[in-house]
Amino acid sequence: MSHFSAIRLGTALPAARTKGDDIRARIEANRRKRLAIAEAMKREAGVTGHEINRHDLGGLAFIGTGRIKSPEGRNLRQLYIVAHECGHIFLQNEGEGYWLAPHVKELEAESYAHQAFREHGMNLPRELSDWGRIYVGSWIEKDRAAGFAIDPRAEAYANGTRSPYEPLRMVPRTWRLHRGHTRAPFKVSETKAAHSLSSRLDRIGLREEITVIARLVGNGLFLGWSLTYIALKFAHGYAPMPSLFEGPMAHPTWLGLQYTIVGAVVGACLFVLLRTATRMPRPRLAPPTLDELLGLH
Repeated sequence: MSHFSAIRLGTALPAARTKGDDIRARIEANRRKRLAIAEAMKREAGVTGHEINRHDLGGLAFIGTGRIKSPEGRNLRQLYIVAHECGHIFLQNEGEGYWLAPHVKELEAESYAHQAFREHGMNLPRELSDWGRIYVGSWIEKDRAAGFAIDPRAEAYANGTRSPYEPLRMVPRTWRLHRGHTRAPFKVSETKAAHSLSSRLDRIGLREEITVIARLVGNGLFLGWSLTYIALKFAHGYAPMPSLFEGPMAHPTWLGLQYTIVGAVVGACLFVLLRTATRMPRPRLAPPTLDELLGLH
């Protein structure tokens, strides 16, 4: 039997490997590598649950629960979202980070994502890094409109003058490149203050807001009471109202006092309403979504 007939009668030889097969194999290998990195990121950040977002590149960290919602991490864009949400969980799921202003939380999560990429042998693409700066800037505007004190580090990051590789407050113990910053040093006074109610109110800008509102309520009560009393006195002078004032000196009756109390409450409400109306944020164009920036829609 000739060599050719042996080939013809025997088992068919496997088809030759094409260039397309090699490309598909590399894509699949990269996909598996990214998914393995995503799992490692979640482990080192302490993520307790991951809801896969299969619709877009949106992400969400359920701070206080340890859970995140994000894409699976099949490519660099998805992996960036996973790293960002892991940053929220690791840095802000409890303790001091839980009480940070929203724009500071986003700054920390962005820095964490950049550093996590380096820890796993990658650099975050420039287009994603630029989008992150825009995103932090949008939160600065939201917090400024809401009356929060703005952290200058976040402003510097948004305008491009702060590196995302500046030391974080703490990093996972498994990290090597940033191992020297496993926990930021705290002063004793800062450590004690971190657990007080007043310091927490300061961080989210509530104590200042409460003080302003209390002052407005006091002024509104006094002015409302005074104007109501004066108006009733004038009205009593033109048309006597014995149910409201009595005696030769026109002392207010209990009903008259009730009217002035109502006027005081109305005055306080008007003062607070005026402040709220004047502090309503103006409509702003929302920053482009990650999908829009990358031309996915």
